Amino acid sequence: MNASNPPAGMLMRLGATLGLAQLAPLATSLALAATVARLGQAPFSAFMLVATINTTLFVAAAALLQALFIVGGRALGRDDADGYAAARAAASRLTLACAVACAAASLATGPALARLGVDHRLAADAGRIGIAAAWGVPAGLAMALLRIRAALAGDAARISLIYVAGGVTTFSLGLAAQHATGNAVAVACAVSAGAWLQLVTAMAIVGRGPQSHLPRPTPAAVAGAVRQLWGFGWPVALVVFLDSFALSASSVIVARFWPGEVAAHSTALLAVTAGLVLPLGVAQATLQLIAVASGRGEPGDAARLARAAVRLAAGFGAAVAAACAGAAALVPAGPVATLLVPAAALLAAQAVIVVAASALRSAGLVRAPLGYALVGYVGLAVGGALLFGPGLGLGLPGVWLGLVLGFGVTAAAVTRRALCHYPDPDAPTGAATTVFSHPTQQRGVS
Repeated sequence: MNASNPPAGMLMRLGATLGLAQLAPLATSLALAATVARLGQAPFSAFMLVATINTTLFVAAAALLQALFIVGGRALGRDDADGYAAARAAASRLTLACAVACAAASLATGPALARLGVDHRLAADAGRIGIAAAWGVPAGLAMALLRIRAALAGDAARISLIYVAGGVTTFSLGLAAQHATGNAVAVACAVSAGAWLQLVTAMAIVGRGPQSHLPRPTPAAVAGAVRQLWGFGWPVALVVFLDSFALSASSVIVARFWPGEVAAHSTALLAVTAGLVLPLGVAQATLQLIAVASGRGEPGDAARLARAAVRLAAGFGAAVAAACAGAAALVPAGPVATLLVPAAALLAAQAVIVVAASALRSAGLVRAPLGYALVGYVGLAVGGALLFGPGLGLGLPGVWLGLVLGFGVTAAAVTRRALCHYPDPDAPTGAATTVFSHPTQQRGVS
């Protein structure tokens, strides 16, 4: 790493490419949501509720697979072809297990919502949509794994273009289903079909990628890699699950107490998720680049990358908050004006969290953010949503106040931890020598 290749530039280039792969499905979701909205408020609310819940589980499963960035990146940094091949094979096994679990959860959406006291019509509609969406989940997770493999192989641009083409195709199928049937369940079926079509296309074009020459791993090596991936992945997946759980719980709270506000609330959450595309791309780039630097034994470069990533995330959050605060004064009174500022604040906090947490995970500190998530997401965000919303009678704005409080506190805590772990390697004090100095940090048990 040198002046001609600064860490911020490396992160932005790779992050933008990885972000493009996430922008396509999110843009497709927004476009499909607008299509389903034409069918009426009841089917739209059910469709958005299923989308929110399924996204919660999908994102957690995809986060587990991101352990391949750490294990595979370190193997690449060491030029360990056997270790990298074992990590790829182990990730395939984890993908299959996650696909089965997420599909089963989608099938159980309707009964679960009914038991939680959600309006019986809304629960019934969501149950039918959940069944239709379930069979597309395995294809979506397989694509997520293929995207990670492509990024590690230096082929992220091509897989991102496939995501864009797949998003256009999926939206076209959903739009055709909406026009032909006027039924949200048919739209969900079309989305699932689009996911499988995208996967088949990606496998035909990318195949096993440019690293198909990798050696065949032994069963013992794969088993060891599964343990490694699980050791790195489960705390990450749990943190991401708690993140998404807080948002899904807020949707259930709104559906329980203010069913008429579900559409506005879910749309705002989806907009926040869409806004996270670039920060998530930078976070994944951070995970990969720092893992490779760690594998090469370059802690100074790792620290430069980490601190540059945090600065990028903080700058993004500040820009979004300032823009939305200015726009709020120009928007007419209504749900959009009510949620614009809190949604911007939530997006800013999440942007910082995902990047700073990725920097910590790259160093093996996968359990460190877990305590912050338990307190911030479950205790403050969900607890605050219940307290300020139905508890104090503040309604939908109260729910969002709780979310902003929980995620804001978490952002401050995880950023402080990341900056403390990665002292400035160019500072005259020589603090960079403390990076990765403790052996447990390198094994990922912190």
